[in-house]
Amino acid sequence: MRDGTVRARVGIGLRGGDGLAVGSLLLLDPNPRSWKPSELDSVRELADAIESRVALAAFAGPPQDPAPRPLAPLFERRFPTDHIAG
Repeated sequence: MRDGTVRARVGIGLRGGDGLAVGSLLLLDPNPRSWKPSELDSVRELADAIESRVALAAFAGPPQDPAPRPLAPLFERRFPTDHIAG
């Protein structure tokens, strides 16, 4: 994917507890392919889990005591972009 070529993709919209769109789950592959039904089922299960987590977080409201955020380093990580032609 370093060259930005995407030959296959699957995307599923994510909704919050109120039914409003909050994002999407997108899988990309640089090679042409067909997605197997079992793979699509797994992606849907993951999307369902994400939606449940989003709804639960919205229901719970902001944390009273900041808890460790185990996934934060993944989202706050900076990736080198010098390989991208600009």
